[in-house]
Amino acid sequence: MPSVLAARLAAIAKACRNDFRPRCELTAQMRNGIRMILLTGGAGYIGSHIAVALLDSGLDVVAVDNLCNSNRASLDRVQTICGRSLVFRHVDICNEEAIYEILRTHGVTAVIHLAGLKAVGESSTQPMTYYENNVVGTMRLVSAMSRADVKMRIPLDVAQHSEMISPTIPI
Repeated sequence: MPSVLAARLAAIAKACRNDFRPRCELTAQMRNGIRMILLTGGAGYIGSHIAVALLDSGLDVVAVDNLCNSNRASLDRVQTICGRSLVFRHVDICNEEAIYEILRTHGVTAVIHLAGLKAVGESSTQPMTYYENNVVGTMRLVSAMSRADVKMRIPLDVAQHSEMISPTIPI
């Protein structure tokens, strides 16, 4: 599985270098009701590439990132590449109230959740930090989504699938 993802990311990177940006092919059914997407981990490598695809497909994006292992400059480059702006909020997903406010004030209708710590060695030496960020942070995100009545999420394996959970199916 990781080699498949690595191959896909390499293809995306090559396409971006050749100015053939990835496209977000959403069916009419999937696009129904989507106005604004919250992209957690949006300043990271995968997040910034997904932001390009979303913006190029005409969707609006609020990128959220705590910048602990990413850089705000990546989102500046995304906006330059796409010729469109996105909203950036420097927020940690563990801050449920801040996430709730972003969902509510920006009218978010769908979420792509990519925020997470991922260094294997560090996760062995700091397991509680990883648990707090990856597990508790995801739980707080889902709780904020529930409170803000955001029922649509795009699966974590969005790099492999372009399926979206129906807005009629609760989280």
